[in-house]
Amino acid sequence: VVATLLCAWDTAFLLLRPDSLPGHSLHHFFTPYTLYVTVDTSWADMDDDFVVAQAWMNVVEMVMVAVGVLWYCKSARAGRGAEVLLFASVVMTFSKTVLFMAKEGLGGWSHVKQTSMMDFVTLWVLPNGAWILFPGIMMLQWGAALASPERLKSD
Repeated sequence: VVATLLCAWDTAFLLLRPDSLPGHSLHHFFTPYTLYVTVDTSWADMDDDFVVAQAWMNVVEMVMVAVGVLWYCKSARAGRGAEVLLFASVVMTFSKTVLFMAKEGLGGWSHVKQTSMMDFVTLWVLPNGAWILFPGIMMLQWGAALASPERLKSD
């Protein structure tokens, strides 16, 4: 739930630009981004289509989570399908973040190279790394559980 709320906030920031940027009408809802857009300039770059595409993928991911949770809560018999949908959303989170970080690295760190090493690590690597680490752990554990011989026999 917390991850989905953070994802929604991040998505809103990106899709509401330029109004969400510092100095604009909606920025008071997004004040922590004042610092972040100086570390990763792609978040403020109105010509960067990748972050907009990523935001729309966030919308798809959040819909998957909402449908999966509602489906799971509605019916115990729907458990397996709901679990697969939620598992897919975790894979999506992991994959989007790997792609986002790989794009930056392969692009010569063009959006983050202006920042200090301390800010780069604490404000870019660690937060983005968390979106790889935790979904990665969930993928491994949940995937193993979904594919276990006992589970496969019971379905």
